[in-house]
This record gives sequence, C-alpha cells and structure tokens, in this order.
Amino acid sequence: MLINEMKDVKVLCLHKITDEKFPSWPGMSLKTFERLLRYINRNYTVIFPNQIDEKYKKPKLILTFDDGFEDFYLNAFPLLKKQNIPAVLNVVAKSISEGYVIWTQQLNDIIDSYIKNNQKICVDIDNFKISKHISENEAEKQTLNLFLKLIEVDEERRISFISKLKEDLKGKLVSTKMMDKNQLKDVSNAGFAIGCHSMSHSILNKVKMHDNELKYEIENSRTLIQNIIEKEIDIFTFPNGLYSEYSVKYVQKAGYKYIMLGTTSNLPICEDNNVKILGRTLIYSNNHYKNIFRIKNLHNLL
Repeated sequence: MLINEMKDVKVLCLHKITDEKFPSWPGMSLKTFERLLRYINRNYTVIFPNQIDEKYKKPKLILTFDDGFEDFYLNAFPLLKKQNIPAVLNVVAKSISEGYVIWTQQLNDIIDSYIKNNQKICVDIDNFKISKHISENEAEKQTLNLFLKLIEVDEERRISFISKLKEDLKGKLVSTKMMDKNQLKDVSNAGFAIGCHSMSHSILNKVKMHDNELKYEIENSRTLIQNIIEKEIDIFTFPNGLYSEYSVKYVQKAGYKYIMLGTTSNLPICEDNNVKILGRTLIYSNNHYKNIFRIKNLHNLL
C-alpha cells in the first residue's frame, strides 16, 4: 500500500472569481486574483497533474477551480491565458449539460436573495435555528453553519429544505449561472485540463452509498463530460471535499489517475502506485497576504 502524498507539490483550490457582490459566499475579486497570479508566477512553476514527477527549478504548484461557474469562463479564463498559466477546471457534469445549479450554490443564492429583499429568514433543522433578518456582515458565517448542517442530512431532506426556503422567498431569486457545453469546449481546446467533479455535486462520504449511486456520480459523469470535450478525463475531484474510504477506492477502480480532495492532511491510503491522491489548499480570501499565508501552509502549522 502506498500513500501518494505529493508533499513537494502545492495544489490550490479556488471557486468564484468575480467582482459581483455575494454576501453568503464572497467571490475573489479580479484585482485580488490578478495579484495572486503574479505572485504564483514569480514563485512557482505551475503544472498539470501529469507533470508531477518532472523536475523544475522552482517549487511546483497545481491551480484548480471547482464547480464550473460561468464567472470562471468570463473572468478567470482570460486572465489565466493572458499570463500563460495552466489550470485544472473541475466541472459538475449535470451543470454543464443542463445548466443545473449545484445545491451549495442554490443555498447561497437563496440566502443572498433574502438579504437583497430584506426578508426575514426562518430555519429550523436539527437544533439549528434562524429566525431573523440576516445582515450582509453575518451572511457568510450563517450560510457556512447551515451548510454544515445540511451535509449531515440525507439528499431527499436536503433538497426539500432548500425548495421550502425558495418557496418562502417573496422577492426575486438571485441566480448564479454555470458554464455551458460550448464554454467548456473553449476551455478544453485552449489546453486547460478538465476534471470530473461528479454528476450532481452529491455528498460522497456516506458509508452505505450504493454502487449504482457511485457509478452515476463517478463514472457516468465522466462519460458525459468526455463526450462533450472529446478527450479522456483522468482527474476526479470529490464534491464538498467529502469522501469515504470506499468511495475513494471506487474512484481508483474506475480508472482515474488523479484524485483530488479538499484537505492536505490525513490523506487516505492508495492501493495503486499509478494513482495519485492530492490534498488541496482552499484559497478564497480577498486579502492577498491571507492567501499567501495559506499557500505556504502556515495556517495549518499554527
């Protein structure tokens, strides 16, 4: 058995790159993102996962973006091309094929809508209660707390809860767009690596998850994306950073070469020397120095 920890490679995970205001989950501004890219270019050699074993003068770094929001295509993609920086885009298959907005972003959009409409939000789920007008300053914290509760419940209950919040909204719903097929093709044709981020951004750490569910999320999703970009996909990225030992083994058996998680510590054991399991560092702040702090892993040391 081998634990394929790539300790000599930094793997960063980013999400939304936008100047639009979203209180529940603020994106990284374009100015901050450009500054981050300049820092990375000066201090690292940015590589694709299949270049991990190659030698370079500067430390190696892999830049990944999760989910496939349209703002990646509109904002991040042009800046990455401008600075000639390669990246991995991990997309949710159902979002690309159907415009499906992943459940985490549905939650963010709904809470942002309540704030924008100045509407009181009422939540009562497993002893987590909110009954108030949420301010912009507390939106991110409240949304995170609600997210942590929702990942603990089953999918049917989670969908029902989000639908009820949406039904109770009296004003217009904020709606986040995902990338479409043509945009994904553009990114792939420009030489960027495309990774599979499941079919529907489901939670894959349930011990008793059936194989047919895993096949749908892990294998069928890859087939769908490969048919769009007409290239093979060898990267799988677990949604929400959540996984079980069984689901990791399933991904290995499905033939992926690179498995990306949401953590840099306590990586699972890999039974195949040809498969690399990569922990990642989440980068999300609009404070440039906080981002550098996380890239250097100082947050974990402290």
